[in-house]
Amino acid sequence: ALDTSIHGSGLDHEQIVVISFDRAVIRDIKTRHPRIKAFWICSFKKSGVFKRRPSIARVLDRLHACGADGLSTSQRIRESEIKAILDGGFEFHIWTLNDVISARRFAALGALSITSDDAPGLSLTFSAAAP
Repeated sequence: ALDTSIHGSGLDHEQIVVISFDRAVIRDIKTRHPRIKAFWICSFKKSGVFKRRPSIARVLDRLHACGADGLSTSQRIRESEIKAILDGGFEFHIWTLNDVISARRFAALGALSITSDDAPGLSLTFSAAAP
């Protein structure tokens, strides 16, 4: 079904992005359509007092294993984890941000896209700040 949509879209592969929680989908897309960007969606959660899951090491292993171009995650991510993702050669994308302060912070940290329920509001803010 995804192949049918891709072929029927009339878009160049460079214009298509696939995001999925399912690493098998990412691996399959990258195997069959290597020029299509594919991002794994993962959310960090607390596990006990000091632990988080998944660990950044596990996230990086999974990104490599499925051939993802990057990670899309929630704002629970730490700066050190963002740095590890970027240093690993992956893109970083964030969801769901609706406030300007968080959006600017994550953009400054290297987020290439921001998913928001208030895209018009954030767009106006970023447009007003542009030179």
